[in-house]
Amino acid sequence: MNYSYKTVSFLLLISLLYIPIFSCKHPKPKLKVLRVNTTEHYFSSLKTKDVFKLTLKGDSILTGQITFEIFNHNKKRIFADTFSGSDLSFMDDTVLTILQQEDTVKKRMNDFFAESNFKCPAATDADSAYLPDDHESYIDYLDIKSDTSAIGFYYFYGYEGNYNIAYSKKKKKVVTYLSYD
Repeated sequence: MNYSYKTVSFLLLISLLYIPIFSCKHPKPKLKVLRVNTTEHYFSSLKTKDVFKLTLKGDSILTGQITFEIFNHNKKRIFADTFSGSDLSFMDDTVLTILQQEDTVKKRMNDFFAESNFKCPAATDADSAYLPDDHESYIDYLDIKSDTSAIGFYYFYGYEGNYNIAYSKKKKKVVTYLSYD
């Protein structure tokens, strides 16, 4: 097959124009950081403190995303949970204005890492009223309960979501050993 110089040039030009237009990857826009709360606390180790971080990103406090992360002393993320900003605005059945909801989110973010949310031992007999239904969570509960040096952290979001987490030395990861409504 003999292609003319014009045909080859035309095909080359089309291929060069096609590639940049259709193969561009547009980066995702970065969300604006609205609030950050960070603290250090013993958790995965009794020798070194971990970093607990709560970050709210988005366009507004109530529509933004909150990311809760825990980093060990090596700066490796060992836990992450994500929920909406509005999940911290619930107050029973009380009707709040937008400003009151935003103030509630700010206060709850500020109080998220209160010392009263940490406990050692993590699991006790008093927790028996909230024992998990599924087998794996029950095994995690027994694991954490058997480790009297395990430090638990309690947090909540949403209308009735309550979560108790601790670092399992057996599994070498953070587990949710109790969660209830």
